[in-house]
Amino acid sequence: MGRDQGWGGARNTLIRLLLPFSPRGRRWIGPRGPRRMRGSLNLNQHPRPLLPPLPARPWWRKRRRHAKAARGILKNRIGRAGGLMGQGLALKSAIAVLALAAPAAAEGLTLDEFRAGVFYHSAYGGFLPTGPHWDLSRLESVKFSALFASPEIDAFRWIGSPRPEIGATFNLAGRENIVHANLNWQIPVFDTPLYLELGFGAALTDGALTGATAPARNFGCALNFYDAAGIGAHLSDSVTLTLRYEHVSNLDLCLPNEGLSNLGLMLGVKF
Repeated sequence: MGRDQGWGGARNTLIRLLLPFSPRGRRWIGPRGPRRMRGSLNLNQHPRPLLPPLPARPWWRKRRRHAKAARGILKNRIGRAGGLMGQGLALKSAIAVLALAAPAAAEGLTLDEFRAGVFYHSAYGGFLPTGPHWDLSRLESVKFSALFASPEIDAFRWIGSPRPEIGATFNLAGRENIVHANLNWQIPVFDTPLYLELGFGAALTDGALTGATAPARNFGCALNFYDAAGIGAHLSDSVTLTLRYEHVSNLDLCLPNEGLSNLGLMLGVKF
């Protein structure tokens, strides 16, 4: 190795140690001239991006997807809350009936009338029978009902002296059955043997809550409201005949709320 070549190599080594970068960019100065450092910044090329790459899906679509999922979760939670609310209100109705009857039960309820009859199952598709949607093709239920004398206490006198009633409707074809506890108001029609009836309380059903197909009914809740209306006549001092319409549902507090409406004729014996 010649003197000039050896001195040149030593000179370049010294320069690299003392001044490793050239002032015009990040370049090594080596024996063969300036050499670009790996990973150095090259202003003649595209600079490395400072932000992460954009997602493949636009942000608003992701937000829309997340909002849809949130709405689904909220709907499920509202549905569960509504179901609990419906059962709670129906339970409060049952408790109210029992609370009114409790003082009378302490004194001893007196059986006033016993009724039995046959009913059309799911005779109407709604609540109030105001339309043509009647179906009297399923005469397959029997009903039993016990009505007690209105207790002589202020709580009952304040609300019109209704009679406490417990009853059950059994379907002989294996469809939905109900048991109910309610108050029954009987209103005489002037000085005639005729009367009108109204009933309100709570009912338990063994029908499907969801997933049933027609003619079966979906109730949403096992515990529901019970409403009844009827017109009847006193055939004698101890015998009555009543045409009765009864409805079980929950005011859409538990979904699906298809409810059940029965229609039948009951023969009663008074004591």
